[in-house]
Amino acid sequence: IQPCRLEDRKNERFSRCDVGDSNWCVVPVHSDVLSTCDVGFVFCFTNAVKDEGGEIEAAIANRAENSDVDEILDNTQGEGKVEPRNVSNSLGSISRTEFGNFKNTKELHAKAMELFMHGYNMYMENAFPWDELKPLSCAPRRWDRRERGTLDDTLGGFSLTLVDSLDTLAVMGRIDDFKEGLRLIKSFVSFKRDVTISVFETVIRVLGGLLSAHMISLKLERQGFDLGYDGKFLLDLAQDLADRLLPAFDTPTGIPYHRV
Repeated sequence: IQPCRLEDRKNERFSRCDVGDSNWCVVPVHSDVLSTCDVGFVFCFTNAVKDEGGEIEAAIANRAENSDVDEILDNTQGEGKVEPRNVSNSLGSISRTEFGNFKNTKELHAKAMELFMHGYNMYMENAFPWDELKPLSCAPRRWDRRERGTLDDTLGGFSLTLVDSLDTLAVMGRIDDFKEGLRLIKSFVSFKRDVTISVFETVIRVLGGLLSAHMISLKLERQGFDLGYDGKFLLDLAQDLADRLLPAFDTPTGIPYHRV
């Protein structure tokens, strides 16, 4: 974790935090506000605060080390809801007053859920079972009517947005929506289609979505939620998809082709 550096840019103050060697997290700095940038659990604090004794860095490291899906789902309450965690508590001994006032975390949780559910519901109402929603026309983006060249390589006719959203629904506590998503995937998602797709996007969004939904389903079932999950069909879909992607890795270098 690199310490933040402040720089002036066109009369605005920005905080620049190293994340690795080449990636940057750049966000505007506002007085008396603590901002965080979450990039793989690396947090950049954007106030010009002296980190005497490494207290901030230690708290960030502790936050990254102890963050996982199980911890989030362990806070799941009954009736399909999750009680939001107080993110400020994860800062350990760092008090709010050191960073000024920042908004009530429950309000921020509620706003984040509102924005996510707006996008998700619009997709389900206007685009499902197609892959994506066009945000201006609210029409589905179809795999069989590609309009943007290789940008549409993400489209494979496998209800991409639904599969990609399942783990977020669970983490946000939308268990009923998660359960309905499982039912819809079992009924609609198939990879028996003659289509060229992006290997990278399909691996991270569809294969990853299926595997994470499987793990979360098992976790929620152990916690007493009746999802009607047989413990198998998501893995079967993931196996089918992975087998279809494997030819992309049959290259002289082992580095996969972009499309398959």
